[in-house]
Amino acid sequence: MTRKQAALRAIGLLSGSEENREICEALERIAGGKLSQDWNCELALEAIRDFIDENGYYPTAKEMDLDARMPAHASLKLAAGMCYTKVKEAYFPDVPTKAEKEKGTAQGWLEDFKTVFMEMGRPSEKGFNRDRDARVPHAATWIKRTGSTSWSDMLRKCGFEKDIRAGRNRHCPLTVSASVSDLSGGQYERIEEELRKLM
Repeated sequence: MTRKQAALRAIGLLSGSEENREICEALERIAGGKLSQDWNCELALEAIRDFIDENGYYPTAKEMDLDARMPAHASLKLAAGMCYTKVKEAYFPDVPTKAEKEKGTAQGWLEDFKTVFMEMGRPSEKGFNRDRDARVPHAATWIKRTGSTSWSDMLRKCGFEKDIRAGRNRHCPLTVSASVSDLSGGQYERIEEELRKLM
């Protein structure tokens, strides 16, 4: 439990009695403001943990500089003995950055795509790009964000296999083979030549 969490819990326990009013006011100042004028590593990490608990991501350097409850990122370097990004790598490796949180996960993008795709009437990729609302990202963005290799791959991941257009393969090479034939060699060569012209 961090000092801020402890202060908030103590306020909750003590606030029922009027005689604890001054204690609660002092604890509120601690919970709402900087805990110390001189940051050490332990206090700096606790302040960052509190920020993460409230916001769900590792603070940006600018957010640290502007928030009186956290050390400035330069102060963090002095307190922790390492730069802002190294502190994240060492102490908060699994916590997303603000940009990562806003970007979302591949699974989250897949779930959102399913909804949009169904609302649009299950269009082709071309139809999706043509008919999408301006606020809906381009198909290429969905493909990238979902970790897919193509539109068809993304549809497969979403369980929309039946919506994969078969027409894409209509120009693939045609192979003809026969094990037994009543045709003469010359007839067979003429048919083969006609088939080549069609392809």
